Amino acid sequence: MELILALLLSFSTIYGEHHKPYVTTGPSMEPNYYQDQRITVDPVYYKDHSFHRGDVIVFQAAKDKIYIKRVIALPGERVRIEGDNVYIDGQPLYEPYLQSALQDAAKKKVPYNYRNMKEMTVPEHAVFVLGDNRSNSSDSRDIGPVSIERILGKVND
Repeated sequence: MELILALLLSFSTIYGEHHKPYVTTGPSMEPNYYQDQRITVDPVYYKDHSFHRGDVIVFQAAKDKIYIKRVIALPGERVRIEGDNVYIDGQPLYEPYLQSALQDAAKKKVPYNYRNMKEMTVPEHAVFVLGDNRSNSSDSRDIGPVSIERILGKVND
């Protein structure tokens, strides 16, 4: 089940222009974000900042679906997934936000991720995103790279 965000409150002056409230649904960002977790999103962050690998964003996945995912690869980069390893331009990606989950899976002698992906190049004006719950996430492996125009903002840390 993909992680869809539901609007928590109207975009009122309570939160201001830089903090729009959402509530997460689904397991695709576990172990870092959980079902019914309240988050705030900065819709203007990327007007003054570049995208960075590891950013958590919300975006319009479909007309009636808003997803929360993590930026993994940037425009022009080559990305592939083999088991628990993500490779960017042929180099393994270190993902500190997944280390405890990867270690727990290794202790159980099972892979954390069962969904591999052949190498692809991220197009210009797009980012490649993954859910943290790699085996249970609808993300760029399914919907393709996310056009920058569809990004609604960066999740506040």
